[in-house]
Amino acid sequence: MDLQGAVAIVTGGNGGLGQRLCHALAQAGSHVAVVYAHSRAPAQGVAEELRGLGVQSEALACDVGEPQQVQQLVSQVVKAFGRVDILVNDAAYNKWIA
Repeated sequence: MDLQGAVAIVTGGNGGLGQRLCHALAQAGSHVAVVYAHSRAPAQGVAEELRGLGVQSEALACDVGEPQQVQQLVSQVVKAFGRVDILVNDAAYNKWIA
């Protein structure tokens, strides 16, 4: 599968698995929107690393549980990257139960 020039949104892109997915997509030539809910600095770090691989990447905030924020995210990605080709929904919320 040729992913060169594709545009990907990766929710939870600043987490462990999300970061690995972002890197794999970037290494395949995809531009990546690294989506985070609360951890801006780590997401920006991932986006910077990806830009170092020669692709376009931005860290964007979105709580995927809020439909209005999701719509805004898609608009931001289309504005910044021109389109959306891939969605990786890796966002997660963990709550400890005692």
